[in-house]
Amino acid sequence: MKPKEHVWAHATNTEEKLTVALNDAQVTAVEADVIVGSDGEPVMGHPPSTVGTMTVRRFLALVTAQFQIRIVKLDFKSNAAFLAASPTIQTHLAAFNPHKQQLWINADIVAGPGGCTPAFDAPVFVAMAAALAFPKSKPESTHSQIVLSLGWTTGSSQLNDHGFPITLPASNSDYSVQMVSQMLDAIGIAMPSITAHRIPITFAVRAPSVLSSWPALQTLLQLSSECASEFPLVSLTLWWNKAALPSAIYARIIKMLEEEGSGLENRTFYDLQ
Repeated sequence: MKPKEHVWAHATNTEEKLTVALNDAQVTAVEADVIVGSDGEPVMGHPPSTVGTMTVRRFLALVTAQFQIRIVKLDFKSNAAFLAASPTIQTHLAAFNPHKQQLWINADIVAGPGGCTPAFDAPVFVAMAAALAFPKSKPESTHSQIVLSLGWTTGSSQLNDHGFPITLPASNSDYSVQMVSQMLDAIGIAMPSITAHRIPITFAVRAPSVLSSWPALQTLLQLSSECASEFPLVSLTLWWNKAALPSAIYARIIKMLEEEGSGLENRTFYDLQ
């Protein structure tokens, strides 16, 4: 299955929303947010809430049982949530089949256009997330158990029910060369392990900024053009509210990134809601 063909279900933070997504035969990728509950248990929910009705353990059990789900994305807004969920993730990965699904560990670790200071020590987060790729209980594994999904904090905007913006970003919305360099610095320490173990990386970028930011962003895809199974080792994930993305801009994005022979085709996921 090509990256552009995936159909996403976003913010599946309750069992009811997750069930709807899992019962939709078109959905192949699900995303949910992880927070620390009031009792310290990692649960699904979006900050600033500290209340969730579904634990991370329950969420992973439900999505793993669904054959059509190829991507499971856990979105972390705080280091505390990542640390709280890591033991559960490790237990889950011990019985996980990376040939069937990819588990994405997502966080915004570098300040982006209009963005606030990240809640993570970027190099430390990357190293800890990469360490989850090969559980000690499965030393014979040759396929990474996870995908590092790394993004930038960006300026606030009015959001829809999925947590996606409903308007285009401000004019000063480009990803700069410096922002990309900071991301490359963040993964630099862990890069030998990432390369040796073929851990896929996807860089989360807001879709309306791709065209104007391409001189800076294209450096990311130059890290590797290889694939691991059906997934590119280095990719982009474009996110935005599709209804707020003018069709002309979307068409230009697809032409640039998916034109046959460009060398860029099949290297971008489209998480557009």
